[in-house]
Amino acid sequence: MRYTTSVPAAILTLLAAAACDSTPPVGPDARDASLNRAAPQGALHTPDDEFARVARAEVPGFAGFYLQNDGTPVVRLVDPSQRGAAQRYLAQHFVRARGGRHAGAPQQPVFVQAAYDFAQLRDWSEALHPLLGRGDVFLIDVDEAQNRVLVGVADATAIAAVRAQAASLGMPAAALHVQTQPRPQTRATVRDRFTTVVGGIQIAFGGYVCTQGFNAKRVSNGASIFVTNAHCTTTQYATDGVTIYQNTVAAGNAVGAEVADRGMYACVTGVASCRRADAAYISHNGTRTIGQGGIARTAWATGGPASLTVTGEYDIIGRYTGTLPVGTYLDKTGRTSGSTYGQVTNSCVTIGNLRCQDISKVWSEGGDSGSPVFVYIGGSGAAENDVQLHGVMWGGPGTDYTTTYSSRLVGIEADLGALNSLCRPGYGC
Repeated sequence: MRYTTSVPAAILTLLAAAACDSTPPVGPDARDASLNRAAPQGALHTPDDEFARVARAEVPGFAGFYLQNDGTPVVRLVDPSQRGAAQRYLAQHFVRARGGRHAGAPQQPVFVQAAYDFAQLRDWSEALHPLLGRGDVFLIDVDEAQNRVLVGVADATAIAAVRAQAASLGMPAAALHVQTQPRPQTRATVRDRFTTVVGGIQIAFGGYVCTQGFNAKRVSNGASIFVTNAHCTTTQYATDGVTIYQNTVAAGNAVGAEVADRGMYACVTGVASCRRADAAYISHNGTRTIGQGGIARTAWATGGPASLTVTGEYDIIGRYTGTLPVGTYLDKTGRTSGSTYGQVTNSCVTIGNLRCQDISKVWSEGGDSGSPVFVYIGGSGAAENDVQLHGVMWGGPGTDYTTTYSSRLVGIEADLGALNSLCRPGYGC
């Protein structure tokens, strides 16, 4: 759900200079009781179901497709004479696959001979599914890249059991690959409760959820705070002291209260009233450990939502101090769409009553409001997760999740006061 009515009219007036839609920006997301409801299994039509259907009814001998590291599509066929039919069916899939970091990938697919079509592999994999009840068989997959069924198990005993079951089904040995692997385990997502609070995780107030931006200290009094959007509080552009929770509004989950916000003010000749950031400072109440300089990291994506599973943390090692030219890549982590990145399309834009905002192709959705925005500079080894902090995202056109508006760190401080202790300890920012 994309909730926008808490966003004041002042920031909904989008000037033509912004070169963007005049629909409302992304606001906080109302907590939706349906988020954890799975659709009934009978109602689901998975990609495996679809590819099996195609192999039976549309492209005889179709065995699936995948992308090489450089984005080249590889199509597997039992019957090479079906190349034309396969290309017609996969045309839109190829278009979607050539986005993001594969934007320059070859358009023409490579065709590879297959021994088994997708429907055969799908039927064999389904027939092996009862083995998942053993406890030492962890996963079963139609592996289209290798044209076989892949089964992940705990040990040699499980390998023997899987192979015996496959033989009893008349499954060719070459159509099966069984491998040992660690037992799967659950991992935290950005929507879970964190004992150490970092940027990019879910916060809540009233009936809504947003995202924590980043931790810092106020230079004026040394108090520890974190930054989120002003519209992620009860009264935007006024310090109302609203209590903020992580991850949900519940007893024991309060982490702080709003301590700094401010009204509109005259900042530039010709602009009657403005601000430079949609931001507010939230005090830490001491109930959680502060993860200084940390931002939650998920498997990143561009042009669409990312995973919500936390795989580690980005390390803030500095402020981004460049001019942010068009074409610069920005990243963010938010509670709704995870870690996403995209290029700046308009730099230092006046959007409604907000001065010097940035417009980018970072994917964001309702509830991502307040997400930390940063420039990824990671290298190898210990520097792999290094980033420079740039600000917080606050919205985008109401019907276009591919476009994001964000406020700069320098604007946040201009509105609400100087900050330090933004970076990992030892980096001095």
